[in-house]
Amino acid sequence: MNYRNVEFNYQGTSYSIELKYDLFKYADLVVDSPKVRKWCQDGCPNYNNNGGCPPFSPTAEELLLHKDFILLTAKVSTDKIPGEPMEKSKFIEGLLCSYMDGLGYKIKEVYAVDFLNPGHCRGCEECTIENGCKNQDRRVYSITGLGILLGETIERLFKDKLQWFTVDSAPPYVIKIMAFLPNGQNRTILEALKHV
Repeated sequence: MNYRNVEFNYQGTSYSIELKYDLFKYADLVVDSPKVRKWCQDGCPNYNNNGGCPPFSPTAEELLLHKDFILLTAKVSTDKIPGEPMEKSKFIEGLLCSYMDGLGYKIKEVYAVDFLNPGHCRGCEECTIENGCKNQDRRVYSITGLGILLGETIERLFKDKLQWFTVDSAPPYVIKIMAFLPNGQNRTILEALKHV
């Protein structure tokens, strides 16, 4: 397992983000595509509205079955984030998604590899998926939408636990996860993650 702390400037302030990442195979994941995609259908506004989400995204089996890939977690402490719990939640969501999207697009641009992000596709200001994706080079699939049980996968592979906000309390930290599909450039991408 690779570990690294990075400082990321977000909205004028620097925040420390703990990264963990390594190379994995499909068998390492905890996957239940029908169950997770049903959760998406029943509870997520991006279902059937965003090109990175079901039903427009592939399943984990379709995309990852015979590939090596790099999973990366980003963890940030909530104690230095001001505000009430739900304000902190929204802020940290923006912070981590901004960092991870930036990292994903930077690696994609330099090494021509795809990545999966921790949420819906944010490649365009307004998604055009109903009429076909108009920006395929910026399209990113949601790692959740593939059907991966992220809590179980993070516990199994990273020995960490997802934490959740409530209206009344903030967890001590928040974790997001993303993936890179290195197309045979495993060592190159692992090395690049030490420096970007």
